[in-house]
Formats: sequence, structure tokens, C-alpha cells
Amino acid sequence: MSTETEAAPDSAEEGSVGAIVVEYYQLPFVEFHGHLQTSGYSWETPSRKRQSFWELVVPGEYYSDSARELLDLYLRDVERDLAGVLGSQSLGYWLHAYRRLSPGPVVGDGRPMTTMLVRAVLEAAIQKYAKLQPCNRIAMSDTVDAADVLDGALMRPGAYFVRIREGLRRFRQLVLTSFGAPQLKEIYEAEKLAYEVWRAMAIRRAVGKGASLVVGEIADRFCDCRSSELSTLIEIYDERLAGVSPVTATATVYSRSFEDIEDDGYLWLPLYNVGRGEMPTDLSCLLTNLPLVKLRMYTEAEGKFVPNFLWVPFDIRRFLQAHQCLAAAFSYRYGVSLESALVLLTCASLMASRSWVRNPRAFLRSCQRGYLGAFERDEVVAVIERLVGAASSVLGLPSEPSQRDLGKAFRLFELDDAKREGIDVAWPGPRPILLPFGPEHIFIDYAWSWDRLHHLFHRLPLKDAQFKGRLFEESVRSEPSPLPWKECKAHDGTRKQIDAAFCADDTLIVVECRAVARRTAVDKGDEDALGFRRKKIDKVLRDVDEKAEWLASRPVGRNYDIRRFKRILPLGMTPFPEYIHKLDSFYWVIPRLPRVLTPSELRRCLEDGSLSKAAASSPNSVDVAALMDDKP
Repeated sequence: MSTETEAAPDSAEEGSVGAIVVEYYQLPFVEFHGHLQTSGYSWETPSRKRQSFWELVVPGEYYSDSARELLDLYLRDVERDLAGVLGSQSLGYWLHAYRRLSPGPVVGDGRPMTTMLVRAVLEAAIQKYAKLQPCNRIAMSDTVDAADVLDGALMRPGAYFVRIREGLRRFRQLVLTSFGAPQLKEIYEAEKLAYEVWRAMAIRRAVGKGASLVVGEIADRFCDCRSSELSTLIEIYDERLAGVSPVTATATVYSRSFEDIEDDGYLWLPLYNVGRGEMPTDLSCLLTNLPLVKLRMYTEAEGKFVPNFLWVPFDIRRFLQAHQCLAAAFSYRYGVSLESALVLLTCASLMASRSWVRNPRAFLRSCQRGYLGAFERDEVVAVIERLVGAASSVLGLPSEPSQRDLGKAFRLFELDDAKREGIDVAWPGPRPILLPFGPEHIFIDYAWSWDRLHHLFHRLPLKDAQFKGRLFEESVRSEPSPLPWKECKAHDGTRKQIDAAFCADDTLIVVECRAVARRTAVDKGDEDALGFRRKKIDKVLRDVDEKAEWLASRPVGRNYDIRRFKRILPLGMTPFPEYIHKLDSFYWVIPRLPRVLTPSELRRCLEDGSLSKAAASSPNSVDVAALMDDKP
């Protein structure tokens, strides 16, 4: 098996039309879906696994450890079923077939975050359990007859099918062979199992926050029972979790301003388009080197283009700079330098983005699949070696890594048996991006690159955590700041360090920053981990309240003057959205607006004026004038 011609890593032909504008599978997939619908298949009905497991459990309400034990037992049972289904075919088959289905509602749940998390579960399970060797459901188009592709669905008369068959002959590519409506149904059933994993984990997290597990005889069979307060708190937290934040799991902030996007130091990575946003026809603000005229022609000719992935810029240079303090620990743990690892990831991104410059259809293909390949392994290595100089320049490195170090970095990001063993399906954490397809071929899967970088320092010991806080404070400071960047010095000899300060009309916003690494136990609903973060929230708010009162009672100091403000609103700031565990007014600016915000949340509230309005009525605002009047 040799490289797939229509997606060669370092050569894209302008004339490769056959599998780009009109993909070979598109019309047959529409027909397969029609067959499933005609047969009575329901996409909204839960997996049969739900009933078969929970009907054996005594109906009732379960709490804390008892609830977690049941949920963990169910998770293990569902994962066994997933392993049985996915283990029967190759990773290449599942990747090829699943990425050709647009991300959408699962079991009737159309929330974008749910869609993405279910996809994350299933694709983690594919990496963990699917065969690494090719199977008989996928082959190169020049090794099989057209009659064998999609169970013969391409052999019908008509210009469409003639064109598709001609494209398969001209442009060598991977195709599905023994695949029809039953195999499509199998994918959806696997996705339903992944949904059960997500649902069980969501309930487990709710139990960790105080909910109970309810097992019933009918309807959903199992769910959580929440008080009205808990329901509101979880709802607010889930809403805040949407979006991508430039913060790693070590709580290190690495993003520059989005206005700097045309500067060096950025690469392109995809995100699942679970919100089903349309691709803009004018991409000049994003892809300055892309032949935009040609791209507009394709998108406008087809009307609305809703891709499966949206490629967005990633500040890889700032990422490296922000994590230099972890470089030695990273090298010690993984046996390869941090610089070499990021050079390899940058090379992989350049393989995709440079193909877009030569051929805009390659960009459309990347937006639909989120991966490249399968490629011959040696060919990928050769292309990476040619791109090392460009990748090192993107990262701002003074020298290039050696071929030996690049080889180590390659193995770090390549899926193997040891890494498969470490994949947690219930918590889809860091995953490899180089996926084997037999001993000589690999896929480059970009879909979870953001997540891989987010968890790049997963389980790395943090001996010097101060740098996280410094970088975080710098990321939220305003220019010019209404307060000095150094300590505020009062005339009475006392002094306080205000991490960040912002103007909001007649309100002074003072911010206390906390950068605490996020552990997987939080995402799994561990009560101890959640309790630890609750204590951190309480402390940051007490600290910032003390500073606000100190400042308000001393409106004029040796290096500051806040007499133009009527009030001070003290806030906490963390890299991640924190779960607020009470509706008590101490934790909220106003209802649904927490006092502990992320940098992006604060910026949004400042820009739309909502924070200025809320501060006037917030019980946590400190009235500067009132405290001044109380002073002798």
C-alpha cells in the first residue's frame, strides 16, 4: 500500500477533482441513511445496553459512594461492549468512516458540548481498541474493483457515478469496501455506547457535587436528582465551559492578542465544528497566504459550506515561551526536549497548511476530515525533515533539533500498545496524533491537537509554580492600568499588591489571580478534588475582599489615586471556569455572574458593559465614598 495520491503530504495537484468537490461516498451515504430510516431505525433511541444493565439494578435513589460504584460498574460494562465492536476492525477504517459523518445530535441530545464530548469518547475508544493493522473493509482504490467499493453502490448508471469511478481510477485513495447500511448502523450504535459513557460520567460529576443517582423502572432508566440550587449551579457551570481557552492543564496562559495573528509564531489546528457554523467565504483575516479567489469560487458555488472542522490559529511560540520552566522536567520524563516535540507538531501543521496554499481544495478537505493520510511512514519522516527549518523559525528557535531528537519526538506522539493501554475512554485525555495503519503507514490526526497540547504536561511534577501566576497576571492586566503594576503604597506605611485592575465607568475592578493546575479528578467528579478547589475559591475571594476594603479606605496613596471611582468591585480570576458550589451572594456579582471569572469572561463583561451595570447593584461592591466618610 502506498501513499494516498489525493492527500499527499508534500504535493497537492490543482487538478485533483475526483475526490474533493464530489466525494465518492456522499450519495451512497445519503442512500444508506434512507435505508436505515425506512427500516425504522431511530437515532434518538438510547443504546439497548442501558436497559439491559439498569433493569437488573434495584430501583431507588443512591448516594455518594454507592452511586459511584454503580456508575463505575456501568462504565466498565459499556466499555467492554465498545471494545468488542471497535476491536473487530482497523483504526483506519473507523477513522475514515466516522469522520465522514457530520457531528450532530446523539440520542436526541443536540447540545454542542455533548456532541463534542461524545465524539471524544468514541474516538478515544477507537484509538484504544481498534486494530492497528488494515482490515477488509477499507482498501486503496487501485487495488480493488469499483464494484467492490461501498458494496457496489458506485456501479449504478449516470454521469455522477461515472465521474466518481473515473476519479477513483485517476487519484489513488483509501475507500470503504464492504460497507452499506448495516455498517453505518454499527457506527451509530457505537456512538450511542459512547453517549452512555458520557451520560454516566456527567451523572458521576453531578454526584460529586451533591446530587443523587436515581434508578427507575422506565423512561431514562438512570439519571441524577438535583436540588433546584444544584441544578442552577451546574447549568451555569456547563454554559461557562463552552469555548477554547489559551490555557494548559498546568494553568499556564500562553496566548497573545488575536490582533497579532499575522505575526510569526502561529500554526493552524482544527476544532470540531459542533456548533455547525458556516465557513466564511472571505478568509483573508485568517489565511493570508491562501489563494482566496479560488476558495471563494468553491464555497460560493456550493452555497452554504458547513464543515466538520474549523481551523483556527494556535500561538505555538508563546506556548513554548510560557512553558520553558517545565522544559527540563519534560525532557527528563519523556526523553526528548520540549523544543523538539513542538517542532514536530509544528511540522505536522505545516504539512496541512502549506498544501492549502497550493490547492484550496486541500483546505476544504482538511475542514471535512481533520486528518491526513494514510501516508508511507518514511515519506512523512522525509517531509518533516524538510520542514524542520520552517518549523524552528515559527517557534523562534536559534537552532534546529537533530534528526535523533526528531525521531524521539515522533515516537512520543505516535500511537503504540503502551499508549493504548493508558487511554482512559471515560476521560478522553491526551492522545497521540500519529496513528499507525499497518507497519508502514500512518495517519496524521489533527482533530484533538488542541487537547493534546492542553495536556502536554499531564502528570508532570511542578516544582516551581510561581511562573504560572506571573504569566497569568500579565495576561489580564490592562493598558493603562488604573493602579500601579507594583505594590500600592499607602501614606500610613501599609502596602498591598493588586494583581490586576480595570476601569468600568465609575467602578474600579480589582482582581486577585490564582493559577492552580486542573486535575483529571475534577472532571471525574472526585469529591476531594472538588473540595480542594472550593477552598481555593473561598481563599481568593477573601483575599481580594480584604484588598478592596484596604484600598477603598485609603483612596489616595503614595503611588495611586482612586478618588474618581465611586466603588470597587473585587473579583477572583482563574485560568479555567471554576464550579461555584453555592448561590450565596458572596460568590456572585449578581445572579448568574460569578465573582471568579476567566480572563476571556472578564474581557467580554468589560466590553459589553454588563460588569459596570452589575457592579452598581452588587452586594460585594465596596463603596469608596462611604468608607472615606467613616475615616477621621
